[in-house]
Amino acid sequence: MDNFAPLVYAPDVVVPGVSRNDALLCLPNSLSPDLVKGKVVLCLRGYGSGSTIGKGLEVKRAGGVGMILANSRDNDAFDVESHFVPTALVFSSTPDIIAPGLNILAAWSGADSASKDSIDQRVLASMTNEDNEPIQDYDGSPANPFALGSGHFRPTKAASPGLVYDASYQSYLLYCCSVGLTNLDPTFKCPSRIPPGYNLNYPSISIPYLAGTVTVTRTVTRVGRPGNSSSVYVFNAQPPYGVIVKAEPNVLVFDRIGQKKRFNISFTTQRYEFTGEARRDRYRFGWFSFF
Repeated sequence: MDNFAPLVYAPDVVVPGVSRNDALLCLPNSLSPDLVKGKVVLCLRGYGSGSTIGKGLEVKRAGGVGMILANSRDNDAFDVESHFVPTALVFSSTPDIIAPGLNILAAWSGADSASKDSIDQRVLASMTNEDNEPIQDYDGSPANPFALGSGHFRPTKAASPGLVYDASYQSYLLYCCSVGLTNLDPTFKCPSRIPPGYNLNYPSISIPYLAGTVTVTRTVTRVGRPGNSSSVYVFNAQPPYGVIVKAEPNVLVFDRIGQKKRFNISFTTQRYEFTGEARRDRYRFGWFSFF
């Protein structure tokens, strides 16, 4: 983008005859395409007044290029959702820029996947800030990988990111089916047998209630500058406590830009006593990468 997009306040771009309150919440058909086209819209989240995904859809319908979604009450978190336009979330009057980072989600794009030296290494990030104080979640509790996100965004890495995990629009719709969001696109119908959410081709893997062995397939694409076409990546992992993690193959060899490679990762639970922080109803975290 050569120019910044103008920012507008939703009630100031309301359709004639629609209440400013409806526009403030970016409810369906409340925003004027004549006033919104090409702009970023500031919307209020609200409670019991339309889904946050629906607000992004309304901004997109009106021709907006982005959305800032603000909480209407302090100390409340945003649900983790993907939006149809690039979206920044603001809560408790403070922008959530770096960490906690779970709720920093922009528009869906396979090109935004992690690179060779940052694939799902969010749990390696320090749990402290520059003042050596623990990073906290929105409610003051210690931040876990769900809250930390992927850390700082470094635009210069985009020139040669290494490996990316591409996912199509339909793949995201299938993922939405797995979490109960079945009416996002009227032209798409969820299949009778919905695949598990962890099938989405994404750098991170989440397996609720892991028991026995689960195998997940991922496909990566080699991208970057043409001069760096040949490369070798080796699998490495720090498994969650009590879980054995293996990749097959565990070495990926690329000889050209744009080449795709598929690999399987298996997760196997070990027999041990689940107590304390490792009890069965809590997530445990690890990481994997291809270096």
